[in-house]
Amino acid sequence: MLHVSDVLQSINFYRSLGLELMDFEGDPSCPGWARKHSEGGDLMFLLAEERMESSNQPFFLYLYTDELEGLREHLLANGGERLRNPSAALHAERRNPCS
Repeated sequence: MLHVSDVLQSINFYRSLGLELMDFEGDPSCPGWARKHSEGGDLMFLLAEERMESSNQPFFLYLYTDELEGLREHLLANGGERLRNPSAALHAERRNPCS
């Protein structure tokens, strides 16, 4: 279960990845909890009770696809942004534990 600052925003983001909304609790315009589903598993979101600092909330989420090009085209068609230099974006926030 992921604690998030905006459950509705999380629902909409993961919809773009193909996850289906299964359940939610609260006002539909501002739910406090939700469960999304995709083949292979579920993902749940809970509205954080305190202000979220993304830099202090690290987690890893691995998503797999057999159709990477199709997923890319789907994301771009649904508002995803093309990264100009994906490798630089990936490494820009990486911290060196030895420094």
